[in-house]
Parts: sequence; structure tokens; C-alpha cells
Amino acid sequence: MTTNDLDQTEAKAEAADAPKEIRVEDIASVIAVMNRFLSNFSQNPALKNGKVTLADWLVLTMISQKSAGNSKALSKATGVNQQRLKQVLDGLKTAGLVMFGDSGPKETIEVTNQGRARLDEIGEALQPGFADAFKGRERSVTAVERGLKLMLRGAVVKDEQ
Repeated sequence: MTTNDLDQTEAKAEAADAPKEIRVEDIASVIAVMNRFLSNFSQNPALKNGKVTLADWLVLTMISQKSAGNSKALSKATGVNQQRLKQVLDGLKTAGLVMFGDSGPKETIEVTNQGRARLDEIGEALQPGFADAFKGRERSVTAVERGLKLMLRGAVVKDEQ
């Protein structure tokens, strides 16, 4: 059976199992799994050996991918509030993993060579586990991200006027 056949078989099974309507309980189940994943991932030896927290790694990764160039954009991209982000960035700066620059009216944040080396070490340690876990299902990470973005839209509370 090829990867494409496996994907099609899984898609059919998921469609058959999919509820006709999304219930709040379904969202709670997803959040519970996400919470367990984050809790387990935060204890990953790759992070501990790299002497970074999950928040450190996330922020460092987002900066290295140029997903956000300043703290306001970085806060939005990571979902980390400004106060906590400042603590994370201060720690990363003290460790020599990021540096701040001035780009006109907005401060920029860049990963240092030492920060890139640390990210590479952590990535090399993490990659085999995720490669094994997702073997034949590589597209599922993208599907999960899309699903979570849809959930995020549903989680927005609008003020009633």
C-alpha cells in the first residue's frame, strides 16, 4: 500500500467517523490532547539538553524562521503575552542566543550564531522521533495546523453591543 493509498484510506475513515456537528466536548478533547502533548514535549530531553524551555525554543524557532521581526509581531505569532515574551527574550539574550537591533522605529530581534547552533542541535535531536511518529503521515502536521487555526477562529470572543 502506498502513502497516497494510506492517506486516502485514512481520509475515508475520518470522514465516516466525523461528527455531523462540532460539539464543545469535541474541542475539549482536542485541547486535552494538545495539553498532554505540550506537557510531554516540554520535558523532551532535546530541550533539556539544549538548556531551553519550550517557550524559549518556540520563540527562538519563530525568530529564526523570520516569522516575526519585533516583539509585538512575535507575541502575536507565538501566542505568548508581551510580559512573558519579554522574560523569554531577556533569558535568550543573556544566554547569547538572540540579539536586538534597531530598524527605525521598531526594534528587531535576530538569532545569533550561537542561537542557530543551539537550534540545530535541538532540531537534530528532535527530528528522528517526529520522523518515526509521522512516517507515512507527513501531511498530517499541516492538517492539524489548519484545524487548529479553524478552532482559533471559533475561540475568538466578540463583544456584544
